[in-house]
Amino acid sequence: MPLLADYAITPDVFDISSYTSEEVCGLHLREISGVMRSEGLVRDLRSGEWSGLFADGGRSWHRWGKELVGKLAKQGRLVGFKPALPAAPEDDQGWCAEALAAHTDGRPFTGGVIVTEPVKEEYAKEPLEQFSFSCSEAIASVADI
Repeated sequence: MPLLADYAITPDVFDISSYTSEEVCGLHLREISGVMRSEGLVRDLRSGEWSGLFADGGRSWHRWGKELVGKLAKQGRLVGFKPALPAAPEDDQGWCAEALAAHTDGRPFTGGVIVTEPVKEEYAKEPLEQFSFSCSEAIASVADI
């Protein structure tokens, strides 16, 4: 069993517009940050394309989300992962598909895929977990994809 669990996170988790308010987004990111910075690794999908999303201003990224990605990179907790699908994702569901394909491409997650409710609904048959009332419970229940 590995010491650190590895996760993939769909970009919408960091997007303020995915939540009812900026404060709610911040609460979720605070929970994610605590787990990732102490006991998790994050897959930087498509050889770094995932983390590159946060460099542009195309979406309403929460500042804590951008800071988290930066801290994970500095701490060596972003793990580059080669593309698993032929085409680059165009939306959050595409990033989820990329994460799931990476999972089945010979290196299964020891953690899981962290998504928002709309992405979870799109992949109802997949063992994903969205954040709702307790982020730490959601993270804990993502294991065993």
